[in-house]
Amino acid sequence: MAKKFYRSDLEKGYYIEYREVSNGYGGMHRVNMMLYKDDGVFVKEITDTEGSFMDFPGTEEGEWQDKLVGELISQVRFRSYIKRISDNTFLFAWQVQPDGRYWSDEQGFGMEDDEEIWLYAPMNQRGDFEGPFSEKVFEQREG
Repeated sequence: MAKKFYRSDLEKGYYIEYREVSNGYGGMHRVNMMLYKDDGVFVKEITDTEGSFMDFPGTEEGEWQDKLVGELISQVRFRSYIKRISDNTFLFAWQVQPDGRYWSDEQGFGMEDDEEIWLYAPMNQRGDFEGPFSEKVFEQREG
């Protein structure tokens, strides 16, 4: 049975369609993220059926690297969202690593010392990333 597509409004006629599937770690993640405008005009595929970025822009070095447990994989495996930050720009927020409570059961068994890591990248209305992912949260801008 095909998984349902969800829709997230990005304002000014743009929206993202995506599916939510199991991430294999006890949670869900977004895959098949596709940018559309107006009434169904396809703009660009952002992630594939596994959540891998179609055009990964890379990452900036930062303190987040010291907190990372394991290897960085250019794939959405945990939470993510996209929001408008200006008339022409969106912010793609990508949770690279959840905090250690993610791995525990209701009694706390299995909890790790992992720190939550989010990276952010600006994306234009063509679905192109305008820079690498970094710890910097891009602020709302006018115009």
